[in-house]
Amino acid sequence: MSKDFHDIDGERTAHWNTVVHGVEAGGGWVLVDDRFLPLRVRGLAVLRRLEPREAVRLQQVSHAADHMDTDLDRVEFVDTDGDTVLFTKSGSGNIDCSVNGCVKVRCLTELVTDGSKLRMKGTPAGKWSGSWSMAPPDMRSADEAVALFGRRKHVQ
Repeated sequence: MSKDFHDIDGERTAHWNTVVHGVEAGGGWVLVDDRFLPLRVRGLAVLRRLEPREAVRLQQVSHAADHMDTDLDRVEFVDTDGDTVLFTKSGSGNIDCSVNGCVKVRCLTELVTDGSKLRMKGTPAGKWSGSWSMAPPDMRSADEAVALFGRRKHVQ
């Protein structure tokens, strides 16, 4: 495969939150095995460099997600501030985030762990910002939310 957005390999796909090993190939591309992946799509970063420890942790999360119940369409927990946080898969397959029963961010485009916090981006709901972070009670809750995000339907 080449450095061309239209040259797509339908057999092998790097899903969200998948750790890939590659080398920068110039022009905003990364060479992974014999294929190229773009660093950005439509101006949004889709790949980022990881520190070795973070790469190992994300591989573990990805492996755990592969062994979870794929019919799970919600993750709920009480964060360290005492707020009830709910991640749900919408009918269109996107992930929405509600806090205390109010939708804060719809159609998440990013959900990552950042130390002890979950950081997300998406479409703001109401007066809320499209960027949001929270501290889940434990890493298992964070990992379950990230795994749910990884199973969402990718909409172009």
